[in-house]
Amino acid sequence: MGVTTPQLTVPQLTVNLWGHLSGGFGLGEGARCTARALEAAGVRVQWRDLPLATHVNDQPLDPAEPFLPAAIDLIHTNPNVLRQSDGLPQQLDLHAPLRIGFWAWELESFPGGWEAGFNGLDQLWCPSSFCAT
Repeated sequence: MGVTTPQLTVPQLTVNLWGHLSGGFGLGEGARCTARALEAAGVRVQWRDLPLATHVNDQPLDPAEPFLPAAIDLIHTNPNVLRQSDGLPQQLDLHAPLRIGFWAWELESFPGGWEAGFNGLDQLWCPSSFCAT
């Protein structure tokens, strides 16, 4: 007589990724890399492109589907970009219980004026130890 072990069912983690996914610049490539990494780890990624009016040659992507409930809202842009882009902050329809900002900078110290971007975030992620320190 064999012993049966109950199967644990773990729901798939879902992340809403907000970023410049159609952008032909560093923040866009970073957002696309993050999406690929999350998907490779088995995370369901629901994305929303944040096109910038200053990048007229980028072709904005239409959302693939309506958002389902998610555990995380991951905002993959810098606070200065949100602040300087008319209407961009209003595009963020954040409802997940955990809100993460993913910021990148290439300066020796934290950029001045970005502190206001912490409002509403639970965590801040950086792409490298250079940015984090």
